[in-house]
Amino acid sequence: MKWISPAKTSYVRKDIMDWSQYLCSPSKWPSVFPICSVLALQVAICNENVTNAIYRAAWMAGEQGDSTTNCVI
Repeated sequence: MKWISPAKTSYVRKDIMDWSQYLCSPSKWPSVFPICSVLALQVAICNENVTNAIYRAAWMAGEQGDSTTNCVI
């Protein structure tokens, strides 16, 4: 997933941080971006109670998850 251009990555980063500030929701840019969210979404479909934990891990703690696949879980 390294196909996103540096310009787009920069724009997305700024957009997410702007929204985070606007919503008063603290965020930390993940160490690996883009994030492969497929597995996280599959887990959330099976158990919606984990969505807050997944969000906090990816966007508040900045955890990168699996370094080979960039997956949050």
